[in-house]
Amino acid sequence: MFISRAVLYKNHYYPMRQLTYNVPLKWSKVYVLAPVAAGAALVLIYLYMQESKPAHALEVDAIKDTTDIAGTQYRIRVINVGKDPLTGITVTLGTGDVQKLASLDPGDDFYFYPKPTTNTTNVQVTTNEGVTVMTDYRSPAKTFGLPGSGR
Repeated sequence: MFISRAVLYKNHYYPMRQLTYNVPLKWSKVYVLAPVAAGAALVLIYLYMQESKPAHALEVDAIKDTTDIAGTQYRIRVINVGKDPLTGITVTLGTGDVQKLASLDPGDDFYFYPKPTTNTTNVQVTTNEGVTVMTDYRSPAKTFGLPGSGR
């Protein structure tokens, strides 16, 4: 047997209620406009940050990681943080150890690893666009209980 809602409401099986909100009209506009304004502000901040990036920029992170098990490991992460691609990347990892990369697109990164016989003191990275970065190796902080942290 099928009974429609209208019949149920008419016979008062289910009392009909009208949902009302006791929010003044001016505050209901605020609840809608505030998230829209916050979203627009975030979009404008993002666009400003993208436009303020330099055309050619490079970030280099040279890490010297010493562990009990594997000994000392070196890795160099090169990141293109500019708006345009970088070409002709030359990385001097130490005396006699020069490695090259043809190009690196914006936002991409690449890892370089020196040869085991390389005397590593610092890293120099140059590009065809004239970007030059020279940095020393850093050692990550060690904490007890983590794998490879030593004693």
